[in-house]
Amino acid sequence: MPNNNKRSFTIEFDGKKFGRLISRTPRQAAQKAVNCLAKRAKEGEISKYNQNDWNEFKIIETTRGSSKKEFGYRGIRTTRDEPVEAKISGKIILCKYDTKVYSTRGKVTNKVGGKKVKMGTKTTKTNAMKSKATKATKSKATKATKSKATKTKATKATKATKAAKAKPQKTTRKTRTAKK
Repeated sequence: MPNNNKRSFTIEFDGKKFGRLISRTPRQAAQKAVNCLAKRAKEGEISKYNQNDWNEFKIIETTRGSSKKEFGYRGIRTTRDEPVEAKISGKIILCKYDTKVYSTRGKVTNKVGGKKVKMGTKTTKTNAMKSKATKATKSKATKATKSKATKTKATKATKATKAAKAKPQKTTRKTRTAKK
């Protein structure tokens, strides 16, 4: 079987783990998870899922040899007004739903004190300029530390070669004695 960089994930919603999703990226798995959650809610397996509303869930990587990293997402599945037909590998498929998925990493949750809060923050020119300035200073600092590290490695290497030339090492050969 060819390796297409496929990874496997499980869904965690309301403290329960279920499902196995195979995809290349966590975001792709999250989109599949939204559809899976909606189907399970329709069947009655999940009680806290809200149809046509944002739901928070986690995707946990379960690929062999991975660090089992968790990814938080908010997703919604809405019904389209008119289904769209798509032809995929010779088959006609009806797309009845739209799914939207956003990462919740480092963002405010959707409920604060019982009120819903907008996810993310608006970026203003000053915030964008500040972030660019911090990125520039960070990159300059990393370049400086990298250059210092390479200089120390180079000086250690030259000192080692000079020491080797100055003192020739004696080579001794041990011979084995045969046991009788």
